[in-house]
Amino acid sequence: MATTLASLPAEEQLHSVVKKIHERFPEATVSVDAPEDVHGTWYVDINLKGHAIAVQWMLDRGFGITSKTEIAYGEGADEVYQNADDAYRRLVTLLLGRSGTLPPLATRFRELREALGISQSELAKSVGRRQASISKFEHRNDILLGTLSDFVEGLGGKLKIVVSIDGHDINLGTEENIAIALRSANQDAITQKHGG
Repeated sequence: MATTLASLPAEEQLHSVVKKIHERFPEATVSVDAPEDVHGTWYVDINLKGHAIAVQWMLDRGFGITSKTEIAYGEGADEVYQNADDAYRRLVTLLLGRSGTLPPLATRFRELREALGISQSELAKSVGRRQASISKFEHRNDILLGTLSDFVEGLGGKLKIVVSIDGHDINLGTEENIAIALRSANQDAITQKHGG
């Protein structure tokens, strides 16, 4: 049975990922910036023929990966992988495909709201919520689809969920049916959480 990167001690996982990237892509430039504190964040910059990827690794937090045309340092990673094997596979995919990572959904929503010129306060008023709930939503890692649907409607749009399998797009329902089903599911979850 082959040894996986995730089976290595935590401190060796990052070094093993870097080594495997060097072996798979010998023409890539890889620089590693170690933290001063053992519990700090390691930074790895990978560049393959002009395609840049930034990796952040921290003990007990995993691998943060960002790859886009302009990497803005300090913004946090677009994608996070707890497992070294998964991080390595994602890095290989990004390098081979010369593709970019996607910021979290909440970040993309905020960017859309800002591009439309709608403030958090304006959106909150249109959906009957407080501005603080919009701000909280835009900084969450996990979001409820029903909330997303409400906020998209507040921007003047409709949320559509489409599944793509083997090149075929399957619409999971009309916008209205999705919103109704999501609200019902969210209400059921709230009722169960509060023992009702």
